[in-house]
Amino acid sequence: GKYEEVLEGPDEFDVQPEAAAQSEIMAWRGVALMELGEFELAAGALGTAVDLDADSALALAANGSMHARLGNVEEARKWADEALQADAESPQALALQGDLLFLDGDLEGARKAYTQSIQAYGYPTLVNARRAMTSLRLDDLRSANTDIATLRRAGFGNQVYVLEVQGIMLYKRGDYAAAEAALSKGIEAVPSNIPMRIYLAMSLLAQERYVQAELVLNQLYEQVPDSWNVAQMQAQLALQDADIAAAREALQSVRERSGEQQSVTVLGMLGALAMIEGDPDNAIGYFEEVLALVPDNELAAEKLVEAQTMRGDFIDRDVTAARGGKVDEAEYSRILLSAAAAMQQGRTEDARVMAENLSRQFPGKSDPLKIIASLQLASGDFESGVRTMESILAIAPYDPSTTRNLAKVYN
Repeated sequence: GKYEEVLEGPDEFDVQPEAAAQSEIMAWRGVALMELGEFELAAGALGTAVDLDADSALALAANGSMHARLGNVEEARKWADEALQADAESPQALALQGDLLFLDGDLEGARKAYTQSIQAYGYPTLVNARRAMTSLRLDDLRSANTDIATLRRAGFGNQVYVLEVQGIMLYKRGDYAAAEAALSKGIEAVPSNIPMRIYLAMSLLAQERYVQAELVLNQLYEQVPDSWNVAQMQAQLALQDADIAAAREALQSVRERSGEQQSVTVLGMLGALAMIEGDPDNAIGYFEEVLALVPDNELAAEKLVEAQTMRGDFIDRDVTAARGGKVDEAEYSRILLSAAAAMQQGRTEDARVMAENLSRQFPGKSDPLKIIASLQLASGDFESGVRTMESILAIAPYDPSTTRNLAKVYN
């Protein structure tokens, strides 16, 4: 997990390694860059690794892992197949196979693939944490605990993903104070981790620490992006999406156990998750329930309006504002949401007017261009769509959804 140290290695060697060795070095650098969130640099390093050795299972699997994390699952499957053909016992290829099975919902198949990967490595790695998470999804807390204990003994205890899995395991075991400690430590390192924030709030609620749980809810509200669907504008990494779905199920379970004593915090978190997942109808329902319990909850009232905008309730008002000329910066997010909603409802001219207005007035923002590109591609104007997507990448290099869609058009 010391990814920065991987990148500190020399760029030149006194004796030039063979191509296969150079490929392995570049592949590990690509993996380190990917783990650090530097996907554009990772893509370059991993591409070079494959160019140096097209039969390197490590390089092939690492490319597949990058595509899986960016949500391009079908492309990831192709890389996984090539990696396994190159070396059927490659621990990296087997781990990638486990990730893809996990995304498919085949949890037993995923756990088997992770086990094969762990055996092929011969020593503890973060694959143990992925197997532990799979065991949690299978309600096998004993197996999850064994993997986490192994990782802690091997010095992985402070790794964020290990802390996440450990925290969820402790919550499921009913050790809420220990879960809070592990999850708080993980969130301190990665504040944007949504599943950890959800389980932290539930751990606090279980300890009847309502004020602290409400603070976590407010922080989750801040993570709701300003733009929603439109080709997954704020694409979550695919593997985290699966964890978010599991966290949502856990929240629903807490809600069901609450009976008539509904928790405002749980309802608010379900509303925030629904918005993150692009489901305005459910979000509106949750926020209306919050306001029925606490009519003066200003945050819930604000999020209700955002969800209604996301659903398209204010398209007519916002397209009129866009046609009127200059849009105030404070109105940007609201009109962007209405443009996305108009596109989804087939009101393409209204969507185009709002998106083009925002793009002219805010040339440094890429989201309006994503709506424009989507409209162009939907109308069959692929040439214009490609030009617009290239403009997006000039503003936001290696944007996941745009890179994926541009690759599809090129192919």
